[in-house]
This record gives sequence, structure tokens and C-alpha cells, in this order.
Amino acid sequence: AERPAGYDEAIIQILTETHTPATLFLGGLWMQRHPNQTQALASNPLFELASHSWSHQDFSGLTVEEMSADIERTQVFMAKLTGRQPVVFRFPFDVGSPEALAVVNRHGLQAISGDVVSGDPDPGISAGAMVKAVTGQAQNGSIVIMHMNTWGWHTAEALPEIVEQLREQ
Repeated sequence: AERPAGYDEAIIQILTETHTPATLFLGGLWMQRHPNQTQALASNPLFELASHSWSHQDFSGLTVEEMSADIERTQVFMAKLTGRQPVVFRFPFDVGSPEALAVVNRHGLQAISGDVVSGDPDPGISAGAMVKAVTGQAQNGSIVIMHMNTWGWHTAEALPEIVEQLREQ
């Protein structure tokens, strides 16, 4: 069985201390398991909360009805918990389709994807290698994908250097 996603406090501390804004894509099940953290993130003006679906299923295998129910459940839950509804959505596994995109848009959401993958879910990628990969690929307006749900292995270690180098660039 997959281990449940956790909460990497160090990453949020680094983003807060360095005044680095971030869009955090939260799944419904994650918010259900971490209600206090979700509310704390929502109250931090540096962070935009966005939707990453309810249970991180591959949308390419779902019917329109299943996709719609998944998105709606996440929207309603986040609104109840934080008082706001997300306006941005990221597909689980970054896999969508024209049909899935239409469903996302019908729910008033804009689907976005990253253009720089940090590689942080791979334990073999060191903090140094992550710094090189992200700072080497990122340009103005880039969206860097990292994980603050403990699926990122060396993210907190690499983040201060990434923030510093990107600001210099």
C-alpha cells in the first residue's frame, strides 16, 4: 500500500522565512488528513491554495461524471475548511485530456502544469543535483514542481539555495 502523504514543515518554514510566494496544490484526502495545516496555509498570504483533485486518481481512466464528482468534492471541502475555493487545478500525474480539461473548466478552474520538474520524488536525486536542475531550467514565469507532502526527498535541503539562485538570476 502507498504510504499516506505527510506534511513537510521545513519547506513551509523556508518559503515563509524567505518571503517566497507559492501555489500549493492540495488534494482532498490530504486536506482531510491535515485540516490544521491546511487552515494555517490558507491564512498565510504568501500561499495560493489550488486543487490537485480529491484522491489523486489518473483522470485518463475516469468518466466525465467521476472527474466532475472528484473536482466538486475537493472544491466544496476546501471552501468549508478554508473559506475559499481554488481557481487553479493541476492534474494528478500531470495527465489530462481535452475531455478532462473541459470538465475542469466547467467547474470554474484553470488547469496548469509545471514546466520545471525538480525530480524531488526520486530519493536518488541529491539536493545539489536538484539545485542544478531547477536553476538550470527555470526562466521568468516558470512553474517548478516540488512536493511538500513528504514525497519530496531533498526538497527542504535544496530549497534555500534554489530560492537564492533564482532571485539572483
